[in-house]
Amino acid sequence: MLIPRIDKSSPLPRHYQARQLLEKMIDEGRWRIGDKLPAEIEIAEAMGVSKMTVNKALASLVAEGRLMREVGRGTFVSEPKSVTPHVVAGIIFAVEMPIESNYYNAPLVQAIQDEALESCVDVSFNIFFGADYLKLARERGLNALVIVAPHEGSLSALEALREEQVPFVLLGGSVPIHVPCVDSDNHSAAKQAAEYFISLGHRRLALVHAPPVQSNTVDRIEAFGAAVGRYGLSAQKVCISSTSTEMGLDQSEHHLLCDMLLGSSRPTAVFAGGYHLALKVMKVAGELGLDIPSDLSLIGFDDPGAAVLLHPSLTTFRQPLYAMGRLATNLLISALKESMAVNDIKEVLPCEFVIRGSCQPLNG
Repeated sequence: MLIPRIDKSSPLPRHYQARQLLEKMIDEGRWRIGDKLPAEIEIAEAMGVSKMTVNKALASLVAEGRLMREVGRGTFVSEPKSVTPHVVAGIIFAVEMPIESNYYNAPLVQAIQDEALESCVDVSFNIFFGADYLKLARERGLNALVIVAPHEGSLSALEALREEQVPFVLLGGSVPIHVPCVDSDNHSAAKQAAEYFISLGHRRLALVHAPPVQSNTVDRIEAFGAAVGRYGLSAQKVCISSTSTEMGLDQSEHHLLCDMLLGSSRPTAVFAGGYHLALKVMKVAGELGLDIPSDLSLIGFDDPGAAVLLHPSLTTFRQPLYAMGRLATNLLISALKESMAVNDIKEVLPCEFVIRGSCQPLNG
């Protein structure tokens, strides 16, 4: 029987892809109840992955009851479990904001709902806003939560969920306690930004960032500074407190960017830790008569459709938002199937570095 190969270009973890392929073959009846699966090494060779990857995929299906293992005999397709009751789940955002029109939120929500539709659990997701997660769960009758981009100040609210054994997954962020989360690799992306600037000959670097209240921002600040420091350099840092959806700058923030870009040691390259932050740097640079990329190279973060239409088009990092949403929902639904807590694991997916027209070599 032909076993399909995984997509090595996909941002989804290989064990997750392997599990999806195995589940699909069972759902399509290619392996029926009681059938014995091929040996792990055979599946691994067919999929183009390691035996350990296949073992992890099989173990998750055994834990769910879709497969069973018999010592000395092998792995077999199990009888399906009884139908689970309807589950009402929440997608929780800390503050009220646009969803369908937002380049970050929309693919996450779409992925969550797609994964839910394709699962064998009767689950529906609804969107809510607030930071008191347990109160929301009680008032709205929510059995499970996907919490998007939590702030570090939400630790007590997350601890309360754990104490009440409400299944949840963090999406697009993490916290300094052991809870399940799915995020993009902000650390590696910021490091890559610094190294790319340095490879172009830039030595006077700067970072424009949001207030460090979310793990994503903290990771970008720390990783960019550390990468620059490894070359014996330092980076100027400017914190812009405007929310990501505000295109304007208040007077103090405008002064901060002007001071940075007009100073005697003004940077020749800026890493903006968010798409709207990059737009603000572009705006102020234009007001000051600085040309991007001739006078200033710029890298942003996130890649909405408009990024390629800017002049110049923005070099940036594209987060695997859809893949993140699917994976987080899969973790949550897998736990619901077994009426158990979600495993306290952190899944980090790589960002794609999209090189466009806003960077060039120093004096290039």
